[in-house]
Amino acid sequence: MKLNLIAATSIIAAGAMMSGNANAERAVGHIQEIRSAVAAEFEARGGVSPQAIGDLDTGFNPIEPCRVADSRFSLDGAYAAAETRNIVIDTSDLSFQGGNPEGCDIPADASSVALNIVAVRPAADGFLTAFPGGTDRPASSTVNFAANQIIANGAIMAMGDGVDVYMHRAGDVVVDVTGYFADLAANELDCFTTENAGQLAEAGEIFVGFTFCDAGYSAVGGACDQNSTMPMLGAGTFSDFGAHICVFDNEAGTDATAWVDVACCRVQPESAE
Repeated sequence: MKLNLIAATSIIAAGAMMSGNANAERAVGHIQEIRSAVAAEFEARGGVSPQAIGDLDTGFNPIEPCRVADSRFSLDGAYAAAETRNIVIDTSDLSFQGGNPEGCDIPADASSVALNIVAVRPAADGFLTAFPGGTDRPASSTVNFAANQIIANGAIMAMGDGVDVYMHRAGDVVVDVTGYFADLAANELDCFTTENAGQLAEAGEIFVGFTFCDAGYSAVGGACDQNSTMPMLGAGTFSDFGAHICVFDNEAGTDATAWVDVACCRVQPESAE
């Protein structure tokens, strides 16, 4: 769904990344407007609360998006090319890595976390990879980026010794947490990520797209992609509506295509005997 609105909802996830951006400042007055549009579509789909289902059926515990790390404000500064850093998740003060000084209330025994990971203005085309802390880096990437781009992706990450982030090129990285999974014995976790057709991002417009989970699933994150170089204003997850949104600024560009996917999970219901 495309809305000709300025999306401020993503400020929750993008946070300080949007500071000083004129579009972000104009967006602040439209948080309720975009949320109301998502709510209306949610009600049209039946209005079954993913949060209520999650309380009964899933191990996922959504939280208000919380800044875990932001290299622009960390003691270590920007990432060097080919640098790996360990991101601490379960501590009360994350300010040393540019995160929330009051922590994000993720319990130490959480089995995995839902993250929104943003590459901020890398020096060259490349990728970053997030993986469980203390394990070998996989060959896959979490975010693929172009030089000087701001782009985000969602990831469900098993908890190791925190989370490790490898940055292929020099640049900054922002990590927000949107929820966590508790260990639930004897139930299989059932997750999927939607695969959607591209949506038109018209020239001269702020593009706002959102995608819903199927009924019975909780939204735990999502992904944003495009076939252009539109600046990304932000991305975020409405856990209470089971939706993920992506916001691009195409005011100075030509018509482009954007993709909005949502990552959805539930605990697999036990089979009837």
